[in-house]
Amino acid sequence: MGKTKKKSRPIRKLPIPASITQAVRELGVFPDVLLVGEPETTRRGWSVITMFSVPLPTRATEFGISSTGVKDCEPVIFLFPANYPMRAPKIRLRQDFPRNLPHLYPGSEKDLVAPCIYDGPLDDLLHQGKGLHGILEQIQDWLRKAASNSLINSKQGWEPIRFGLADNFIIYEQAKLRELITEEAQCKFLTCNSLELTEVTFFKIYDYSPKNLNDWYARDVARADISDNNHLIGKRPILLCWPDKDFVVNEYFPETVTNLGELQKKSRIYGTHDIFWPQIQLLWSKLRGGSRIVDVITIHCIRRPLPLINQITNLELLAYRVRVKLNFFGVPDMNSPVEPVCHIHAVGPELLQSMSGSSPARMESIIQIGCGSLGSKIAMHLCKAGHGPFTLIDDKRMSEHNLARHALTKTVGNKAELLGKEIDIFNVGATAYTQSLQDFVAKDETCLFVKNNLIIDSSASISVRETLASLPAATNNSRVFQTGLYNEGQMGYLTIEGKGRNPRVDDLSAALFDASIDNEGISKALVASDATFRRHATGQGCGSFTTVIPDTKISMHSAAMAERARKAYEGGICEDGEIAVGFVSETGMSLEWKTSYLGKTHHVPLGNRDWELRVLAPAYDLMAAEVGRWPISETGGVLIGRLCLARKCAIITRIIEAPPDTTRTSGRFELGTEGLVGRIATLQKSSGLTYLGTWHSHLHGSTPSGVDTATLKKIKELRLGIPSFNLIWYDGSLICYADYGDY
Repeated sequence: MGKTKKKSRPIRKLPIPASITQAVRELGVFPDVLLVGEPETTRRGWSVITMFSVPLPTRATEFGISSTGVKDCEPVIFLFPANYPMRAPKIRLRQDFPRNLPHLYPGSEKDLVAPCIYDGPLDDLLHQGKGLHGILEQIQDWLRKAASNSLINSKQGWEPIRFGLADNFIIYEQAKLRELITEEAQCKFLTCNSLELTEVTFFKIYDYSPKNLNDWYARDVARADISDNNHLIGKRPILLCWPDKDFVVNEYFPETVTNLGELQKKSRIYGTHDIFWPQIQLLWSKLRGGSRIVDVITIHCIRRPLPLINQITNLELLAYRVRVKLNFFGVPDMNSPVEPVCHIHAVGPELLQSMSGSSPARMESIIQIGCGSLGSKIAMHLCKAGHGPFTLIDDKRMSEHNLARHALTKTVGNKAELLGKEIDIFNVGATAYTQSLQDFVAKDETCLFVKNNLIIDSSASISVRETLASLPAATNNSRVFQTGLYNEGQMGYLTIEGKGRNPRVDDLSAALFDASIDNEGISKALVASDATFRRHATGQGCGSFTTVIPDTKISMHSAAMAERARKAYEGGICEDGEIAVGFVSETGMSLEWKTSYLGKTHHVPLGNRDWELRVLAPAYDLMAAEVGRWPISETGGVLIGRLCLARKCAIITRIIEAPPDTTRTSGRFELGTEGLVGRIATLQKSSGLTYLGTWHSHLHGSTPSGVDTATLKKIKELRLGIPSFNLIWYDGSLICYADYGDY
């Protein structure tokens, strides 16, 4: 007894909602809509058919249809959802509408054609200022361009074939596959990993080195999948094929492949058939000896007449999943299912730069010194901008308390190594060194400057700064980029060395402290940091010398610093040194940055080669201005700056004008003392800088006078122990005679 067929349930006719009535009214008044049908109930909402008037090219007007197959009167179907106008309607064209046009969503030939009328969600377009009227304008513009065959703008590039709702995805870096493609028609065999979920399957290429098609390869890709938490994990073969360089496909066509016969037919259009078909059959013959026939991922390269949209290549890559069925004699069933595989960009520099809007790098690599809270965040920001590769230097291990502010979430291991593993996930490249900077440069003092490197110091270490300062000048465009935080993150700073490392990292640091003399905000931050940097308990009997800063503040500063580093890495860098200081605003939700620039530092020759004396550009300019004020008399003043006894380096940041009781004549300068000690003490308290010596000008000759020599002798007899530098200014040049004290 046969089964009774179940009758389909009829769609209930519902009263037309006010929103649909309003939509029909808007359709009716649109200038290019000739006819609006009555709303029809569907299972998901309402359907309204309209007739659009389409302007055709002049030569096609008398025929009523364009060369592309678009008619002068086209039916357009609006599928309004039940929750319209919260969601936009779907747009459909007639079933026999030409499908060899761009900006069409893929679909079966039995379905209505779905045009892509807007580069974005229609829901967003609907809720912009024009509402449904905006969608109608997009439809009319799309039909007009379809009729005139201008949907592709040659200036914009060739639009890749669109994919609909795919069940298969393949992840790879397009640039690496394109590197394999030659001018002659060939193919390459690769492998990919597969992850099969309930409703979707992902394939990912990790290794881009071609494989030989032999028994070992066949066994490798034919291993049984492993079940893991109801997921199947395995490996699949990939057949990548491409045509001769002269085989260019200038016809646009939709993705309609569903079986092996259709794929074979398409491969002739692609120009890959003569390579693809023999090779995939050879692969099947190798796989047939195994316990099962595995899926094959085949990727066909199409050469287009124009570069693809937003790309610099005309090579379009199309992937398919072939689930072949072979008969007893090994002949493939041409009805074997074939599914398009949608490409997803693998994470790497190309994708990261594209998504972040970064420009190509002008430097070659990034050296990150210090991988703590601030350094790790800066490095990850730059990594996600697609910049690298990285050299990571840090000899410290991660600890539990580091998680409060660090970019990483793991605590077992060295900071540089753990950060390197995190960066490797993004395929940017990182090499970790678990040693101090001093040990890193011990064998080769020029190793940081072998390439054009951006050397970022986020270590908050004075010894690291002094080590960087002691390294030789770079012969290329390498720069040290130093960052730091003060006063519990209320102030952050960054400095960038000048061209040729002049001004140098220590010059810029001294200039920052000198700025505190005239800037109360900087002075308070520097002074307060001494009180906030102390030992904090991180366990019973354990502690860490650090400062308490919330992760939010570090993140604010690190983002700004990384943005400046990104621009510098992309070439946004000047010849002068740069100092940027950022303060947390009163709301605590933003930073206010001010940037200044420091010119070339003057290096003063010394008789004692162990010592180095540097005069910052502002100090030199102040001397020049003071000399200009006293053209017929000797003049001078006091030198203020930073003294590094360990490295035997003195940096003059500014001068103090001579006191009012100073004597100036054409042949003599005698420095007064009125109020001088108090002024020096005040400067030292606000900036940490100190007295370094004196300077004066000569009108006739640059050698020390008898008075100068006698003065120096008195200084040496005092045995103060601290070096004192005395400069003579003559005709724009500086000559030094010094007492080096106990050093």
